[in-house]
Amino acid sequence: MKGITLVDHDNALVPVDLVPILPGCPKDNETWEAAYAKMVASARERGWIDAKANAIRAHIERRF
Repeated sequence: MKGITLVDHDNALVPVDLVPILPGCPKDNETWEAAYAKMVASARERGWIDAKANAIRAHIERRF
């Protein structure tokens, strides 16, 4: 997908601002938005945010 960068076989960098507009994401849901902001803050503390790209490191799940 546009804007997502593969890091390796199992991980990708996903822009923090892209996640809320991805298909399937809840719209106008304050509870979800607050939980997402908390998750991003936690990821930032753990070093899982690429500051230059403002992207969160995400594990890639595959189903075969």
